[in-house]
Order: sequence, then C-alpha cells, then structure tokens
Amino acid sequence: MIVAIHQPNFFPWSGYFHKILRADCFVFLDNVQYSKNSFINRNKIKTPKGPAWLTVPVATANHFQQNICETSMSWQTDWRAKHLATLHSCYGRAPHGKQGIAMVEREYADLQPETTLAELNIRLVRGACAMLDLPLRSVRSSELADLPPGVSTERLVNICRALGATEYLAGMGAPKYQEDALFEQAGIRVAYSQYKPPSYDQLWGAYTPNLSILDVLMNCGPAAKALLQ
Repeated sequence: MIVAIHQPNFFPWSGYFHKILRADCFVFLDNVQYSKNSFINRNKIKTPKGPAWLTVPVATANHFQQNICETSMSWQTDWRAKHLATLHSCYGRAPHGKQGIAMVEREYADLQPETTLAELNIRLVRGACAMLDLPLRSVRSSELADLPPGVSTERLVNICRALGATEYLAGMGAPKYQEDALFEQAGIRVAYSQYKPPSYDQLWGAYTPNLSILDVLMNCGPAAKALLQ
C-alpha cells in the first residue's frame, strides 16, 4: 500500500493532488506545529497584476507553539467575502470560473468560529478533489491512536507502520531532511514524486507555474485531472 503524508495546506498546488492521485492512503499531518505565513494558511493565485497571495487570517496571539489541528482562524474581518470578491475579479471570465467560484462559496458557506484551520483546509482539498473527480482516501494523523512517540522521519515511519504501508511517497523536497534508512529498516520502500506540471492556458498574460489548484480548476475545469497524471 502506498502512503503519502503532508500537512493540510490551503488550496495547495497541483503537485499535492498528484500525490493524492498516486496514494492508496493520504495522511493529513495535522498534529504538527503550525508554521506562520506558510502554505498552511495561504497560496498564490493569478491576478491582472501577476501572482498574489490569497490568505486566511489566523489567530496566533500567544499560541505560536500550537499544532495545525489546534489553530483557529481569525474572524475580525470578513475574509471569506474578500476572497470571493478577489476570485470573481480574477477568474470570473475564466472558462470554468463560475464552477470554481461556486465550489469555494459552498465550502465557505457554513464555516463556524470553532472551525479549525486544519478542518478548513481538509474541506477545501475535498472540494477540489470533487471537482477533479479524484477519489480521496485519507486519514488525519491526529486520528491515529497509540502511535509511538517520534519526530521528523521517525514520526512518518510510525504513521506508515500504523497504516500497513509498503511504500512511502515523498515530496521532491524531502531529501533535504528525510532519513530514508529509517524507512528501509522498517521494510518500507521510499519513492519520490517527480511531478512537473505541464503548462496550460491561463488568464492575464504569460504562463505562471506552481499556483494554487484554484488557478488550474478555474482555467481547465474537468480537464485538470489529466494534468495530474
């Protein structure tokens, strides 16, 4: 069984969904420390003036050591309305803009103050997978009971063991920090995602790579799934 593990990011790039496509089980690593101003609470879309961040404000005052599953969103501003206005402005004329914006509206509609950032991001990933007609077989790491203690690679190995993984699908940046030998000692093969997204037609000038999946969905619609192969 192939297992992939990643923090629950905010509307991630297409490479994230490529890993979902390849994995038999995708683990949302939500019980690790939240990292401020990372892809966990923001991602880039394309505007008439070039790439720009779409950001979810986070309540981090006095909570800098909190895990992602404990992180709350800030409700001091109506960021949902701002996001939707931005998406209408940037993607309203995109070939599949109406469908993509409608998906975001649905996923934003019934959020509550107690909804955590992890819950939001997992919901948004599921919404994007539904538009992509992409099965999502997933679990949250915080739901896995009785895992042995461990950090870094050891934590990943313990998660893979708990799920009965025979292969771990790692991201392209993993060699910088990952100890493959620990997987090998556990009898788990390591494979690296070599995903390089093909270009596609975008609004607003020359092609810009590695944007949020929102850009792919708005411009490509159902055909976006083929870009993940």
